[in-house]
Amino acid sequence: GPLGKVDSIDPKWLARPDGKSSGNGDTQLSRVAQLIAANCQWIAREPSIRRLDYAGMPEAGWNRVAPYFGIDLDDDQRASMAGVARFDAKQPQRLFKGDGSAKQVQASAQARQLAADRIAPALAEALLVMPAL
Repeated sequence: GPLGKVDSIDPKWLARPDGKSSGNGDTQLSRVAQLIAANCQWIAREPSIRRLDYAGMPEAGWNRVAPYFGIDLDDDQRASMAGVARFDAKQPQRLFKGDGSAKQVQASAQARQLAADRIAPALAEALLVMPAL
């Protein structure tokens, strides 16, 4: 998989933000950001991968994903999927409530900086070439 194969990844995504080569002094968080950026690059080169915007979920599951895989859903199946999608996957007894903004606020300054400096540019590059589903 892409996480374990970094030899074919553009070195700009594996360098530290200061331009120096990665060494043992890098933090684990920095390495995670590097690997996410490298995965963005790998994903962009993989022709079978399609982009699915999170903002369109959960409806995209039955309106776009199912048809992409040749699955025809009737109205009852769509209604059932919509009913299940109301609940939080990690805590099924609770209704789903988006918490992305709250999680971003909880992130450390280093994590936010790494996301802005390393992940966002790699993701933007990938999104330019990755076709939508």
